[in-house]
Amino acid sequence: MLSRPYMQHALSAQAGDPPAPCRVQGPDCGFGTSMHTRLLGAAIAAGLLALTSPAAAQSVSAQVSGSTAIGVGPVPQSQWTPIDVTRNDGLNRSEASGSGGDANVTHWGPGLENAFYTSAGVEGFASAQPGLLRVFGSDRAISTSVNGVPPIPGVNPSTAYAAISASASFSDLVTVNHAGMAVGAPIDLYLHIEVEMVSQYALNYPVFSAHAMSAAASFNFPGYGPQNIATDSGFSPFRREDLPNGFQRYYVNFGNGAGVLLSTHVGDVLPISAFFQVYGQAIAGPDTYLNDFGNFIDARNTTALWFGDLPQGVVLTSASGHNYALDPRLPVSSGAVPEPAAWALMIAGFGLVGAMARRRHTLASL
Repeated sequence: MLSRPYMQHALSAQAGDPPAPCRVQGPDCGFGTSMHTRLLGAAIAAGLLALTSPAAAQSVSAQVSGSTAIGVGPVPQSQWTPIDVTRNDGLNRSEASGSGGDANVTHWGPGLENAFYTSAGVEGFASAQPGLLRVFGSDRAISTSVNGVPPIPGVNPSTAYAAISASASFSDLVTVNHAGMAVGAPIDLYLHIEVEMVSQYALNYPVFSAHAMSAAASFNFPGYGPQNIATDSGFSPFRREDLPNGFQRYYVNFGNGAGVLLSTHVGDVLPISAFFQVYGQAIAGPDTYLNDFGNFIDARNTTALWFGDLPQGVVLTSASGHNYALDPRLPVSSGAVPEPAAWALMIAGFGLVGAMARRRHTLASL
């Protein structure tokens, strides 16, 4: 999948793209494009930061940010209400999650029998540990007539805004060891990188259109330049599959399942890092009565990096202590030690089996 570099797409080139046409009624698209550019720029900066972390230590990071607003006319993003984010960090693990939103109802008509419902909501989750990143993001903006009656212009001037960003990253140092080979002896390793995510709608909608949401990722490992991929880049390596439930599955497999060849040596210390982000925006209104816009990206079973089957005698050690020879998405055997009561039952059982065997031997000799 990679030449040197195979997937080095400049995400920053998107910042110069012309504004995409609006698909909803609302503020000028330039505002949406500006915010999208800032989100994309943040993704690039965060990815590069993860890829250029000091090689002296490993790190994990998970971040979630989002905001919503309902107002008349364009609402500056500085006035949007940020969501509350909670953290659940631990040893070699970083986790963040948050959600929030707002809603209002406008009544109209001779007897105020008609009503408009306007709402904005977002949710995000991010988790990072060595070799594994999990991310989720969703946004929704709704402007609808409760009873389906088309609005009179000016009756529902409210516009709903929603924006979400969730990202995760890790960096680590992996040392190549071999007890039977001298330091400096060449060894070929294969690094597996897989990315998978599911979305409610396709991910190629223009900024601030009906279902605009995007994903971006960056990877760095020895022998290749930074590998940057994005769903809204000019050339997206993500493969798309339509699922029976109407959702979309996107996935990337570096090396088409065989992994990426790394020409290493005994004693080499390999810096590896990965960054993954989902981000999106939704807008609905004013004076619309059937708008329900938004999307989600569920990437909680991605991104995974591991070295798979190692050459005989090769042992990998890492600064984090993580075992990169195993696919981190697979469950790990606990290898639990039996409790004392369990040991007692086992010993009693062995004794009973032995007694029965001796009894059979005695009866057979009579």
